Amino acid sequence: IQMKLDFAPKIVMSDFEPALMGVVKTEFSAATHSSCYFHFTQAIYRNIQRLGLCTIYNYDDDVKHFCRQLMALPLLPEPVIEDTYDELSDGSPRFPCLNGVFMVCL
Repeated sequence: IQMKLDFAPKIVMSDFEPALMGVVKTEFSAATHSSCYFHFTQAIYRNIQRLGLCTIYNYDDDVKHFCRQLMALPLLPEPVIEDTYDELSDGSPRFPCLNGVFMVCL
């Protein structure tokens, strides 16, 4: 007996794995895709590691503060997130080494 299931989720929650995000977008285009805050901050820190910036992150308080502001974006009220992101990216010339860290947030 074959079950005829119509699997059409309205919301999909996952981590920040690019392959999974692409599949969700393709296969469940009507669904809202959300990621949890923990995985968001982990993705930013993994990007810091991938870019070889752990030392500067750990020892430069300005860089650490800047990265933590980026990590706090999802905690802001939704109407101000985009403007705050733009302000942070406008301030990134002070820290050119962090330009790759922003890719997680796009």
